[in-house]
Amino acid sequence: MQQESSSNFENLAIYQIALQFVMAMYGLIAIIPKNDAYGLAKLMKQAAIGITTNIGASSKKKSHSDKARYLNLARESLEECRYYLNFVEEVGYARTSDLKHHLQQVSELLEEHASWTTD
Repeated sequence: MQQESSSNFENLAIYQIALQFVMAMYGLIAIIPKNDAYGLAKLMKQAAIGITTNIGASSKKKSHSDKARYLNLARESLEECRYYLNFVEEVGYARTSDLKHHLQQVSELLEEHASWTTD
């Protein structure tokens, strides 16, 4: 991946792909039963938005350690999403294989982005 200017996080490929994932998650969240006893929809929204929020925040940090901290938070949010996708499938709300594939793409881009951002 070619290094991109981080002056505007919205121009970063990782941000754009992650945002597509977030929008796809919102589509999934819309089909979760309104009376969901787990509060799953709220948790899924927080985790999904955490990916893009922390990618954006990392782009404005000056030190490598600050950038790394925010990218680690994005990774944590990504892994929360992975768990929720598994859970949604286990309880029978929906099949999530397409979203899992998309999430894997985000994960790989995030790792690549982190490697050149924090080196």
